[in-house]
Amino acid sequence: MKLTQHLTGLFFIAIIMLFSSCKKEVEGPQGPKGTDGNANVMVFNYGSKTFTGSQSYTIPNISKEVMDNSMVLAYYNPSVESASAWYPVPGLGSAGDYDTRFMVYKEEASSPNYLFLLRVLNPTTNTPYGTELTFTKFKIVIAPASSVTNVLMPLHNEPDYNDYYAVKAFYGLED
Repeated sequence: MKLTQHLTGLFFIAIIMLFSSCKKEVEGPQGPKGTDGNANVMVFNYGSKTFTGSQSYTIPNISKEVMDNSMVLAYYNPSVESASAWYPVPGLGSAGDYDTRFMVYKEEASSPNYLFLLRVLNPTTNTPYGTELTFTKFKIVIAPASSVTNVLMPLHNEPDYNDYYAVKAFYGLED
C-alpha cells in the first residue's frame, strides 16, 4: 500500500514538474500590414432568363489562354427558390427535378468572347428537360490558375516508348 502511495505521489510530482517547466512563447510586435493580394478572379452576373432545355451566356473579352488555364464555376437562382439560394452547375436542380451541365467554347474563332452553354437535362433519361425554367440570377466565376503544370500521361496505359523493356513487356514480345 505504501509503495502505491509513493508511486502515485511521484507521478503527481512528475506531472506538476512537466507543466511548470513549459514556457509560454512570447509574441513579438505585429509587423506592418502587407499589400492586398489579387487572385484576378472574375465574376459575371446575368439577370433573369426563362428557357427550356438550354441557355447560352456570353463571357465577354476573355483570352484563350485565360480560359485554358482557369477554373470555371457557375451558380444560379431558380425562381421557385428563395432569392438567397444558389445552386451549383453542374448538379441537380430544385427538388432534383432536373440536372444541369455546361460547356464553354469560343463564340467564333475571331471573337474575343466565349459562350457558356448551360444544358438542363431530365436526370433519369439524360434527355433535354422539357419544362420551362426561370433562373432569376446566374453567375459565372472564372478563377485563373497561379501556376499550371502540364503532365503527359500515356494513353490507355501505353508504355514509355523510350524504354525498350517496357515496350517489350507491354506487347508481350520475346527476344
